Order: sequence, then structure tokens, then C-alpha cells
Amino acid sequence: MTNEITKVELFGQNNDGNGFRMTIASSAVIVKGTLMDLSDPRTTAAATTIAEPISGVAAMGKDADNSTSITVWQNGVFEGVASGAVTTGQEVYSASDANYPNTLADVAAVAAASGAAIVGIALETAADTENFTFRMNK
Repeated sequence: MTNEITKVELFGQNNDGNGFRMTIASSAVIVKGTLMDLSDPRTTAAATTIAEPISGVAAMGKDADNSTSITVWQNGVFEGVASGAVTTGQEVYSASDANYPNTLADVAAVAAASGAAIVGIALETAADTENFTFRMNK
């Protein structure tokens, strides 16, 4: 996996990023820092589609073993990679696909996305492929 999202600062009652346990396929292989999608019921996987609903950022890695749960961070400041230009104060969405995993784009680059697809708010301006910080509060 490339472009993993890194934590800068975690918020929440215990400064734990409001870690949230979710169900995941036992065969899934996840790298810590992967942008995770959201599906029913309370299930997650690596985000692979532009502007899909997001559950958070993987707080841990996971091998293809018999485990069926993973913790995702949902509250904090993180650093990610821009897909196209990102502007300070704009909502950012998943721009992940098979070629560019874990990338983020602002609303101008994502057509009519659901509110559940909002990853966070850009805290700085970035050019395409540049790292930038964003605030997530799911």
C-alpha cells in the first residue's frame, strides 16, 4: 500500500482518536494508516472507490488471519496526500482507486458526494501529490 495516512494528533476523551471497532473480512490485509470505507452492518474495508462513505483511518495493521475486527481512528489531525489541488478550509473526500490508494481531493474534484464521504477539512493548501494536514471528526 502507498500513501498511508499518518496521525499528527489524536483527539477524543482519552486522546485515542475515538477508536472505533468495526467488522472486517478475515482475509483482508490492511496497513496501518489506510483510509477505510463504511458499509452495512458496521463493516469496513480499504477505501477503493472515489467519494465512498468513510469510517475512518486504520489505527492498526491486519494480516489475512482469522481476526474479524479492526480499530479505526475517527477524530484528530492527520496528514494525507492530495489528488489534485486542495484548498485550506475545504471538505476533503476519498479520491482512492486502484492506482492511487489513500489519496484525498476537495469538493471541486468530487461530483455530488454523500456527506458520509467527507473525510475531513483541509488545514492547509496543497498541490497535486503534495502532503497536507486535515481535521477528521466522524
